Parts: sequence; C-alpha cells; structure tokens
Amino acid sequence: MLIGLTRTLPAELPQANAILGRLCFDGGVRYGERAERAFGLPDTPDSAIEVLRMGEYIFRVNPEHWGKGDTEANTGYLEGTACPWWSAPGWGGMHCGIFGQFQSGISSVFGLRYHLSKTIPKHGGHTCRIDLRPITPVPLRASRDGAALSG
Repeated sequence: MLIGLTRTLPAELPQANAILGRLCFDGGVRYGERAERAFGLPDTPDSAIEVLRMGEYIFRVNPEHWGKGDTEANTGYLEGTACPWWSAPGWGGMHCGIFGQFQSGISSVFGLRYHLSKTIPKHGGHTCRIDLRPITPVPLRASRDGAALSG
C-alpha cells in the first residue's frame, strides 16, 4: 500500500510523502501511548524496545529481531533480519523512512529519539537497525526580525 501511495499521491497532493510520514508518526504515538498505558510500562528504553517489537510483528517487518536497552544511559537499539518489503518492486530507502516514522512516534512516547542507522537499501547486508537516544530539546533563538528559530 505504501508503495502505491508514494507512486500516485504526489501527483495529487503536494508534499505527499511528508504527509504520509506525519500520519505514520502520529499513529505510532497513539499506539505507543496505548501500549504504555495497557501494560503499565515505565519510561525506559527496554519498554520502548518491547513496544517497537510489537509494532514489528504487526507490520511483519524484521521477522527476527533483537535489541538491548541501557536505562542508565537512556539509550538502546533494535536490530532485525531483513523484512520482506525491502525487495518488493518499487521499494526504496524513502519507504523505510516513511514507515520508520511509526517507530519514531512510539519512541517519542518514551522520551527517546529514533534513528534509523542501518537499512538494507542503503547499507546492504541482511539486517536493519535503529538506535534510541534521549530526546534533547533544541534551544530557540530569535532571528533579526524577532521570529523564533531552532538551533
């Protein structure tokens, strides 16, 4: 479905891929919040990894996966074997990014930033990996006309 949407939607809707990514992110936030509440999960990397793993089962990506959280450093990773989608006709790195926004939304619920650090389309091999790091606020600064700017 994602391949079909990225092929047809841009002709009809400006910034279609960005919109699809935002929808996936928002869906991940809802899913993460519900899972956190339903299972009474603490805000730890290990909890985020478990919810991310549930999402991987739902979407049938990375059939075998492993990960580890470090509560003290508030970091973690999740790595898995090749999902069946990456070899589908028309699939590319952009799709991993859009689809990964769902996982990014989940991670944000646990105060973590999601970083897709290894993908098969970009890096080759047989695994994909995400790294989790604490979300760090970006300080705002004022521009010359007084408008707020990030970084």
